[in-house]
Parts: sequence; structure tokens; C-alpha cells
Amino acid sequence: MAAHFIIITGSPGAGKSTLVDDLSSSAYKVVNVGSLMLRLAEKEGLTRDRDKIRYLEFHKLGAVRVAAFNEISKYRGNILIDTHNYVEEHGRFVSGLPMNMLKELKNIEAFIYINSEESDIIERRRKDLTRKREIEDIEIMKVQKTLNLSILAYYSSLLDVPLYLINNRNGKLDEAKTRLREVLGEVFKK
Repeated sequence: MAAHFIIITGSPGAGKSTLVDDLSSSAYKVVNVGSLMLRLAEKEGLTRDRDKIRYLEFHKLGAVRVAAFNEISKYRGNILIDTHNYVEEHGRFVSGLPMNMLKELKNIEAFIYINSEESDIIERRRKDLTRKREIEDIEIMKVQKTLNLSILAYYSSLLDVPLYLINNRNGKLDEAKTRLREVLGEVFKK
């Protein structure tokens, strides 16, 4: 069976992982790129903290990302890739989804952007005790969202695949999950 990929992105704290956590089944395999990169970084002795990956030296971060996407490119079936377009670190925006990584993946079927209001993201980050999330300036978060949507629009056009936007508002998680399931059904039924 060939691989068919849907790439799900959004700003840190938008709710990507929360939305896809219960989707892993016989129909889909969910791959969280951050978790995969952490496993690979630990193996190389680089870090044991997922939230420190983005602080690695740029060439080390790139090597871990390449290894992660090489592994993902070998998967088969319907694959949901949970990742970031960009992560911000003190004014430096690092691409989590560079074009050379997309070229490793054949059969990208769609991009899905999980959208959340900045105020909702800030509230989620404050409540998430499992991660060491930064509480960012709303203006930086808006820049990140603009970068994310801009690169996704470019990739969508370049690869001639649809880009979906799913709103994930606080208190409306079930609505976002329903919409995500609808989109997955539409994309994978082809």
C-alpha cells in the first residue's frame, strides 16, 4: 500500500495534537514530528526535553529534522503528520516544514491548518503543565500565524493540493474534531 499524507499544522498551543490524539486507528496513522524528533535527538545525545529541540544549533536541528522526515517517508497507509510550519525562538523563526522535507514525501493529499485565537492559545499554554511553553507577545503570535498561512498557501498552490482551515475555539473542541473528521473523510475517500 502506498503512503498518503495529510500535513496538519498550526501555532504551538492551537490544539493540533489534542485534535488528532484520538484519530490513530486502522484508518490513519498519526505521526507527531516533535515527538519523533525528540526520540531521534535523545538517541544522538542532543536533548531529552522536547521543548528544547528548537534551541539546538541550527545544523543539529536540521539533521534531526531530516532524519525524522526520512523515517516518515518510509511509512505506508494514510498518514496524518502533526507538525509546525515555523517555531519561534526569541525572534528567530525556524521552519519546521521546509520544502526539501516535503520533497521526501510522496502523495501529499492536503494541508490542514488548525487556527485558534491568540487569546485562546495563551490561555492553553498557561494551563499546559506538561510542556514548558513560552507565553509570547500577541504581536509575535500574529506574525507566526501569518508566516504559517503564507507558506501553506504557497505549498498548497505549488503541489496543487487543498488547504483546509479548521477553527479550534476554547470550549468548542468537539466542533473542531467533527470538522477534522469531515475533512479527513473528504480527502481520503478519493
